[in-house]
Amino acid sequence: MRFEIRQYQLEDTPKVVQLMSKLQDFFVEIDTHQELKSFDSLQTAKDYIDQAIKDTTDMNGVVFIAESEHGEIVGFIQGIINSHEDEVMHNLTHQQGKDGWIGLLIVDEKYRNQGIGKQLLLRISVFFDKAGCSSIRLKVASNNTHAIEVYKSLGFAERDIELARKL
Repeated sequence: MRFEIRQYQLEDTPKVVQLMSKLQDFFVEIDTHQELKSFDSLQTAKDYIDQAIKDTTDMNGVVFIAESEHGEIVGFIQGIINSHEDEVMHNLTHQQGKDGWIGLLIVDEKYRNQGIGKQLLLRISVFFDKAGCSSIRLKVASNNTHAIEVYKSLGFAERDIELARKL
C-alpha cells in the first residue's frame, strides 16, 4: 500500500486522538512497574494531544502524519527541538548544540511492518537536520523490542539507561 508523509493539520486531530488512545493503552500493557494508566475518555486523549501540539509549537517542533492512498491517517510522529538555552547544568557539562526529541510515534496496528514508522522517522530526521540539531533522542520502553529494532536499524544506539525501582 502507498502512503504519504505530510505535516499535521488541525482537521487530523480526531484520528490522531484515536491513535494516541491506542498508543497509551499499549504503554499501559507493557508497563512493568504498573505506573501508567489508560486515558479515561477520548476527551482526555484529546487534552494530551492538544498539549503535545502546544509543546511542538512552543519548542519549534513538528508533527508528521502518515496518510494512506485512501485518505486514512495510519500513523504520526511528534518531535520538538531542545536548544538547552536555560539549562545551566547541561550547558556547563555538554557541547553546545540543539537536540531533536521524538516524543510520540505510532503506526496503526493494521498498517505495521510496511515501513511507515521508518518513513516517519526519516522524515522527522530531515526536519531536525535542517533545523541544525546535532542529535536525535527518544525514550523507548526496554521491553518494546520491535520499536528498539526499528530505531537501531536507522542508526539509533543506546546512550543512557534509566533504571527504576518501585517503592
